[in-house]
Amino acid sequence: MWHARLRRAKVAGEVSRAPLQLTMEVTEDSWITLFVDDERVINDVVTAGTRRTFDADQAFRFATVGNAAGVTLTLNGKKLPPLGRDGEVVRNRTFDLQSLETQP
Repeated sequence: MWHARLRRAKVAGEVSRAPLQLTMEVTEDSWITLFVDDERVINDVVTAGTRRTFDADQAFRFATVGNAAGVTLTLNGKKLPPLGRDGEVVRNRTFDLQSLETQP
């Protein structure tokens, strides 16, 4: 079982005040190493069916995503293009405010 530490605990119904919010949906088991504002929050196999939301002040950095096609990301309500193909390992992919400006 994987463990994720969230930088800020949310109270039910509380609106996020962070400028960035990332929702990660895992459709196929995938090895993920994720940093939120330079703090590692995931470094494990994340199983299919997992959905997590993270808040950041500066950036999200995926140091590693194994099986890139098995992870769907939404940044501040915008669905991001696939990270890669089925079984592909992607490294050092960063999402920040500038990423929002370059997404269609």
